[in-house]
Amino acid sequence: MSWMMAMNQAVAQHLVFGRDIVFTFGPYASIYTKLYHPATDRLMMWGSLFLGCCYFALLLLLGKGQKFYGMALYGLFLATILNSRDALLLSYPFMLSLAMYRISLPDHHAMQVSRTRPFEIALVFLLAPLGLLPLIKGSLLPLCCMNAALCSALLWCSRRRILALAAIAVPSAFCVLLWAAAGQPITALPRFFLSTQQIISGYTEAMSYGGDPLEWFFYILASVLMLLVVFWTAGGSRTVRWFLVATYALFLFTTFKVGFVRPDKWHDVIAGSSIFAAALLLMFVVGGKRSLVPIVMAAFVWGYTNHGSFKAIADDISLNSRATFQGALVGARIRLRGGQLEREYQEHIAAIGKEFPIARMPGTTDIYSYNQSWLLASENTWAPRPVIQSYSAYTPELAELNLRHLEGNRAPDNLVFRVEPIDGHLPSLEDGLSWPALINRYAIRKLDGQTAYFRRRTTEQGAVPSAEAVLYSARHKFGEEVFLPESNEPLFARMEINSTFLGRILNALFKMPQLHISVRLRDGRVMTYRALSSIMKSDFLITPLVNSTEEFALLAAGGNKYLAANRVMSIAMSSDDRHGWFWNPAYSLSLRKIELQRNTEAENSLLFDRINVAKPASLSPPSTLKCEGSIENVNGSPPSHGTATVDGALFLNGWTAIAAKDGIVPDYVVVSLTSEAGRTLYVRARSTPRNDVKQHFNQPGMSDPGYAAMIDVSNLKGHYMLGLARMYKGNLGICQQFKLPLLINPSFQQQLVTTQAGFP
Repeated sequence: MSWMMAMNQAVAQHLVFGRDIVFTFGPYASIYTKLYHPATDRLMMWGSLFLGCCYFALLLLLGKGQKFYGMALYGLFLATILNSRDALLLSYPFMLSLAMYRISLPDHHAMQVSRTRPFEIALVFLLAPLGLLPLIKGSLLPLCCMNAALCSALLWCSRRRILALAAIAVPSAFCVLLWAAAGQPITALPRFFLSTQQIISGYTEAMSYGGDPLEWFFYILASVLMLLVVFWTAGGSRTVRWFLVATYALFLFTTFKVGFVRPDKWHDVIAGSSIFAAALLLMFVVGGKRSLVPIVMAAFVWGYTNHGSFKAIADDISLNSRATFQGALVGARIRLRGGQLEREYQEHIAAIGKEFPIARMPGTTDIYSYNQSWLLASENTWAPRPVIQSYSAYTPELAELNLRHLEGNRAPDNLVFRVEPIDGHLPSLEDGLSWPALINRYAIRKLDGQTAYFRRRTTEQGAVPSAEAVLYSARHKFGEEVFLPESNEPLFARMEINSTFLGRILNALFKMPQLHISVRLRDGRVMTYRALSSIMKSDFLITPLVNSTEEFALLAAGGNKYLAANRVMSIAMSSDDRHGWFWNPAYSLSLRKIELQRNTEAENSLLFDRINVAKPASLSPPSTLKCEGSIENVNGSPPSHGTATVDGALFLNGWTAIAAKDGIVPDYVVVSLTSEAGRTLYVRARSTPRNDVKQHFNQPGMSDPGYAAMIDVSNLKGHYMLGLARMYKGNLGICQQFKLPLLINPSFQQQLVTTQAGFP
């Protein structure tokens, strides 16, 4: 939902796609998302109507001279089975190529369609959507271009030179025309296509993960069967037959990549629906009887890939049927009632703003890493970086775009920041190139739960990161433990990891085995993350390890001072390619320091909660009781039965209530730290929203039951007991069940004794 809202807002703010916005989608993304926005509703409605009419006309053209049941069967498929907007859009260039195949057949062939002037004019008109589709979703560009090129080549060989030229000229002209109609400058169109190439080139490695091998095995089996049927049964000359084989192979390969590179609940549906569509469309090029076996096989793949059970298939068909017809009727009815759609839109925005509140800040604001809807639902002025979702800045070029934006005069005044990597990525690989500029140019204003708020500094002193010379450079091999040099400052790394020739072929055809990086911390813990060879060619933080928003705030507060426990002692690279066929096991590693500006004492006072020696005032002596709630995280990890080690800073969060089922929460929460000598320090925690707790107890009106505290313990040392208390109506209640032993700022030798770990 976040990126969908962002695409609409980008059009509303007249941001230039390819320059201001670099993402998978273009200015007509609302046709894909079907998400309402007052500024894009007309584009969505007219664009959808145009595309729908062309699709319908193309289907009628393909069905000309064929049995009625073929049209009825495909229409039923569209209405009740096809539940993927990607599959629908991908199928249009494919269907257009099938129409070109049929007009290229000899006159005596049963599948040949009329080549009259009205028919050719209609065909030229149906070429126009090839110019619209890439403006909806940029990743459709290669398929549209290759289908247009194939059609042009076929028509040229068939001596239909005017149509051959039209196959290239018409989509190009309509693309420029529709680009301008969306309010985009024509001179920016080439840049949009170039940025789309960057998004496409890095997608396979960055966004891939495993899946069910049987899904793509059955898909390949069904595809091979379909191609054999096309090759052996299609009519026409050798050129025409090979054109049809190439058309089917291109479509099936494209949908295979789209569906199985990232086989989640959204993408594998694309593959299953697309192969079913391709099999059904065989009826219009080779006939119904010859299509029967591929249709049955494709139906099996669709069922196995998308559902897995007959009940799920039945439920899905029922749901799709209702959505197809009810959705159209509801949409028409709402639009006929003046203002209702606008009111529902505003109510939806208000609901998001209530669930994820962001206070209004002066100037412009951006949000990291991907929850754009939270910011858009607030009253802040949205000023996004080009690659609006941090997980999509997965090539050096894309990461550089975001960095230049942060360093330029269009940089936002405020940043709402979260560390939230996807798919187990090393966190510093997602927009990590911008981290030094973010720390140097922005000062923290508030840490609210897992969200940090930054404001651009008024002085430019130290604003530009100062990079020192490379202090380490060497080549290593996968599996080798590489010890990092001693440094009191954060270190940034670059790695050059290359695929083999077979690896490049595999990456083009499917996806590469995943890379992993294991890091050994100062206390002996070993943590393993997903690594990405493309983005690791640019600078990323290697030590200290930053896993959370709180740790990023501590990095800005004092570098290694507050993250000593997260100092990385050594790393080791590995891959799922156990035989070394696809990844070159030798790689280069270089390390250097990048100067980071430290927070001032005033800035750190906004980050850390104040420590008090005196017990909070109460009207009666403190009582001991068993509290409702929990301490959920201590320095990013769930509390354990053993002694937790804390270096430099202590941060914790959780929730508590007086009577949760009645919606009663304490006035505030107090964190206590008691030394071995019996001296107790007190810290008043901050309240944080916990909608999950409210929903669990069915108390939507409950005051915030969450709490969080960030404590500077750099001046403490030794064993402490972490406790929790709560203040309610002047009474301080000590929670008896919360007694967590801590070892604060131990020596290096103590850490090695308390934790024993190593690389497997």
